[in-house]
Amino acid sequence: MQHGSKHGSADKPNKPLSAYNRFVQAEVAKAKAADASVNYPDLFKAIASSWNGLSTEAKAAWKEDGAAGSVCKEQSSKEHMQY
Repeated sequence: MQHGSKHGSADKPNKPLSAYNRFVQAEVAKAKAADASVNYPDLFKAIASSWNGLSTEAKAAWKEDGAAGSVCKEQSSKEHMQY
């Protein structure tokens, strides 16, 4: 029996990120750029609250990789994120 890492093998492709994960990554990056000493527990609470406040259409835009999604992402992010 072989004991591998819990993250899988190196030759296995990663799963695509969910829309929520993409949203979180983008918002964390923005918050870090604005304030390097950001309080992460509060930040993640604010991000989760913002995600829950997004419309279905805005959430769907985060599933897309195209330019159309990025416009909606930017707009939804501006409307909902206030750190």
